[in-house]
Amino acid sequence: MYAELVCRSNYAFLRGASHPEELVSAAAALGLSGLAITDDDGLYGLVKAHLEAKQQKLKLVLASRMTLLDAPPIALYVQNAQGYAHLCELISESRLAHPKGSAGLPWQRVLQRAEGLAMVLLDDPARPHEHHVAAALAEAFAGRAYVGVSRHLCADDEARFGTAKSLSRALGLPLLAHNDVHTHSRERQPLQDVMTAIRCGTTLANAGTLVFPNGERTLKSPDDMLRLFADAPEAIGRTMEIVDGS
Repeated sequence: MYAELVCRSNYAFLRGASHPEELVSAAAALGLSGLAITDDDGLYGLVKAHLEAKQQKLKLVLASRMTLLDAPPIALYVQNAQGYAHLCELISESRLAHPKGSAGLPWQRVLQRAEGLAMVLLDDPARPHEHHVAAALAEAFAGRAYVGVSRHLCADDEARFGTAKSLSRALGLPLLAHNDVHTHSRERQPLQDVMTAIRCGTTLANAGTLVFPNGERTLKSPDDMLRLFADAPEAIGRTMEIVDGS
């Protein structure tokens, strides 16, 4: 059993290339056990995703990817009513502190509203996790914190996996697999590339390494994910801990 827990929709402006309802429908068709749409600092696609999830009888986890001003991003997952209130408060604070289109919080603010939420530490190639920050977040979300890891058939896969394993050991946190999804289907990757070029203020011809090297950041079946993580199958099954807790 596998749930995709890191997934952007087109409500993550110029990042995700699929509608929330497309992601939910594709997840159900692939046999996923659940889905979380983690758009940046918001719950914008929640209503459309919820309506489609009810029709598809797919478990939808309320979630958001949160921008931290002084640390790599994290994903937060609602576990109960208090967690939903805390996530909404964090999103509001993050958005209201910046001009429209921008967001971000000091990581210390998250510690104050950890109750009722689960957390996944996400990687940022440009900024590694500082141990004292990651340790404080892990303590605040004790029993509900994970180190996220993904593989996209790229040259840096194993280096990133090694970094995630090292962080997991250092913090005593379990690894959790995800696919950093940006599309519901590989056929949508050309559109995602165009959106990336627009976001970065360049042309597609000149985008170079700004765009993803392949179309692997798409929804995948549980079997496909198990093949990717044949050496760490527990990271696949662990996704259900967040689904079951929500």
